[in-house]
Amino acid sequence: MAPDGNSTAFYFPLIALGVVYLVLFVVSRFFAAREEPDTSERMADLAFGVGLLAAGYTVVLLIVAVITLPDLVVDVVRIVLVVGAFFAALLAVLFGIFELLIGRRTRIQPVAVAERSADSKSG
Repeated sequence: MAPDGNSTAFYFPLIALGVVYLVLFVVSRFFAAREEPDTSERMADLAFGVGLLAAGYTVVLLIVAVITLPDLVVDVVRIVLVVGAFFAALLAVLFGIFELLIGRRTRIQPVAVAERSADSKSG
């Protein structure tokens, strides 16, 4: 059993779906390399279906975790908010530093471009 969490048996189907997806994807690429587009597309469609099934099972696992482990879910949300606030503050400081270092410099005057004459053959 996972520490303070759900049983690892909940995650075995997700691992199995991941392996099935990998096998179908590799087989799809194999048939694509052999220039058999119909078989390749059929295998890619099956792989996509397995991916959708895995996504659905992940939603089921999320619902089970929210119901059985509400305290851990609150902790996870709190951690995500703290990490997000830290990176937002870090970005604000970096943008401020770059604005001070780069934004305060005098702008370089653009180079004058010679005008083309009316009888020019270019462009």
